[in-house]
Amino acid sequence: MLMFSKIADPVKLWECHWVHLTDVLLHATRYQVGNLEIQLSSAELQNLALLEIERILNRNERSL
Repeated sequence: MLMFSKIADPVKLWECHWVHLTDVLLHATRYQVGNLEIQLSSAELQNLALLEIERILNRNERSL
């Protein structure tokens, strides 16, 4: 069963939840570069999250 719905305010959704979406990405990046102390800016973290969302959507023949 497929479910689709529209998000009323995608910008508000992003602003409220991007930090939660990037927690795992920050840890993964730290391990990938071999530096557990590395810090990324908010913009860098948001870009990583958007790239990951785009990768997931592409696997399902979708795109941002």
